[in-house]
Amino acid sequence: MKKKSHDEFLPAKHLSNELEEMSSLLREIGDCYITRLESEIAAIKDSVDALVRSSKISPSCSKDVREMMDNIKSLQTKPAKGRRKDLKKIDDLIGELQNTVERW
Repeated sequence: MKKKSHDEFLPAKHLSNELEEMSSLLREIGDCYITRLESEIAAIKDSVDALVRSSKISPSCSKDVREMMDNIKSLQTKPAKGRRKDLKKIDDLIGELQNTVERW
């Protein structure tokens, strides 16, 4: 039986390196994505805090606040599963909340 030369294993080594790079890329993209969502949540919170500090809250704003709270409370996710659809649900909810506070 002929022994395989070292050169025959080079493609596997290259693949291993590419997988390491892909893993790093995933982490970087994930970190940036989460940072962006956290920033958007902070901006929404700032808008809500400004509403709290204002002396007059309109009935429509009060209704919006109740709906926003209901939407947040009804968010159903399974974080331990690490599913993309859960991230999408959160991203979509943040978009809805942003649309609401922009109307104020």
